[in-house]
Amino acid sequence: HFDAKLNCIIHCVVCIASSLRTLFVSMLPKGLDSTMLGGMYKAVNAWQYEQWVVMSYGVMLSTIFAVASLIARKSGLLAAAFTVGLLVLIPAHSARDLSTYTMQLAHETGKQTNMSQHQGVIYNLLSALMIWVPWLIVSLLPDPDADEKTQKSRRKVKKPHSKKGD
Repeated sequence: HFDAKLNCIIHCVVCIASSLRTLFVSMLPKGLDSTMLGGMYKAVNAWQYEQWVVMSYGVMLSTIFAVASLIARKSGLLAAAFTVGLLVLIPAHSARDLSTYTMQLAHETGKQTNMSQHQGVIYNLLSALMIWVPWLIVSLLPDPDADEKTQKSRRKVKKPHSKKGD
């Protein structure tokens, strides 16, 4: 009985997702097809794209968001404009180029370590490293706002309570 309900729920979710996908495909402007935003949308929604290209979009998004988080320390509006600008200005083929270069590096690494049969695993490790490194850099850079907040909290001195009747 539970399996029938689960299958019904899964079927409903698939139908809703399918109709939403059709709706959003028609809503995506044709001019965005060649941008990173349009290319990423196509890569995620089309089955012909390989995991490698999707992983490269993840690397690029991670880098954009990491830099935007650094910019957001000074101005949130500027960070939002930076993020949207790069998503629209970076060409979609740059993810394929990044994927190609990463695969070449994985191939060379596999040859040098006599593990060429693990080229796919090396590619995934390199991609995960490229996703992680920008955030590592962000975490290592000091946040000037955090320093100001700690200094302000240290400056506040508690006033002694005066007693009425002294």
